[in-house]
Amino acid sequence: MSIAALGKLLIGGLLALNLSGCMMAVRGVSGSGDEQTAKTLIREIDSKDLSLILEVPALSAGAQVRLTTKLARLQDSVPVTGAAVTFRIERERTGGIIEKLTEQEAEEIVKKGLYQLHYKFKESGRYKITASAIIAGETAAQAQSVSLTQEIGKAKTSSIWFILGAAVVLAVKFLVL
Repeated sequence: MSIAALGKLLIGGLLALNLSGCMMAVRGVSGSGDEQTAKTLIREIDSKDLSLILEVPALSAGAQVRLTTKLARLQDSVPVTGAAVTFRIERERTGGIIEKLTEQEAEEIVKKGLYQLHYKFKESGRYKITASAIIAGETAAQAQSVSLTQEIGKAKTSSIWFILGAAVVLAVKFLVL
């Protein structure tokens, strides 16, 4: 292999490293657990002819999200309107200590059986999200609920080390040329 061919191969490799370093700096390294996937949990209660669906979008620390619960009748899928729906958010601390962060009433979305709450998860950690519904004519003791637990990673940030690495590779590339 000639020196010219070896030089072209080296320059091509450095260019590929440079581009991948820049992309990592812009997007961040994948697989870091920064953002979790969305989750949907369905609970059907035959004796009450009720379906509770809890939808939680992808969560990140520091980001505000919309938590949604859908109530419908099992037999005919008719939305249940006028219910009193509350969201309770708890955080699991080290040692198994559960800290209740909030319990807020959800707002109904235009009589469609959809109930929502906007909430900002300030820190990373393990959270339990519970939606409880009391249907008109029932007592609080007859409330139906659905819960899920979600691990939230730190908010995504670009690492200065990836940016510096990309700059060094780019500088080496120009020195070789």
